[in-house]
Amino acid sequence: MLTRTKILVASAAAVVLVGVGGAAIADGMHKRGHGKYVGKMFEMLDTNKDGKVTKEEARSFRDSKFAEFDGDASGELSIEEYTALVNSFVAQHIQKRFERQDKDGSGGLTKDEVVGRMAKMFDKLDQNDDGAIEKTELRKWHKHKGHHGDEDKS
Repeated sequence: MLTRTKILVASAAAVVLVGVGGAAIADGMHKRGHGKYVGKMFEMLDTNKDGKVTKEEARSFRDSKFAEFDGDASGELSIEEYTALVNSFVAQHIQKRFERQDKDGSGGLTKDEVVGRMAKMFDKLDQNDDGAIEKTELRKWHKHKGHHGDEDKS
């Protein structure tokens, strides 16, 4: 799940940076249940907080991120620079997720904090309450969440 989230956040950032097909991809992500990630990206882009993202706001965001990660000022991003850009979005997501899980605010995750989240997810997936998650339950949940075409068919 974490890998999928990383890919989604990085993809949304890349779409904005590159500026191609952003609305279509954002709409598709929202329909597949990734509205909160799209919403976070929207918040970053809506710099004047008027509830709209203009082309200028998107360009400004792209330009600022491009300048920030174009370390050699070559006017293009190398694979290393692009990887650093994507990793910065992933790191922000991981930090926020960590803070949500750190219920006591200690700056560390206890087993109880990690197990609590895991148990909650386990209970959602174990639809017949038999104490085990079957592939059919996982597929059903995955489909219910709006994910299509990337389930393990084995």
